[in-house]
Amino acid sequence: MLWEAEYLRTVLPFLLGLGVSRVFWFDLYDDRTARARFWGLVRADGTPKPALEAYRRLIADHLKRQTP
Repeated sequence: MLWEAEYLRTVLPFLLGLGVSRVFWFDLYDDRTARARFWGLVRADGTPKPALEAYRRLIADHLKRQTP
């Protein structure tokens, strides 16, 4: 699903801009048994979701900006 990737692209820079030093994503995998089962970065079958690439890029860009 693309909405997780868009959420990451919006929220992660906002949090980092506020000075948050660490952001942890709660679920790596989607959980088919939980109510909020689609927040993972990877589908339950192990295939990556667009959110995983968005997370990777956002973190890499942030780390580049932190390096002198």
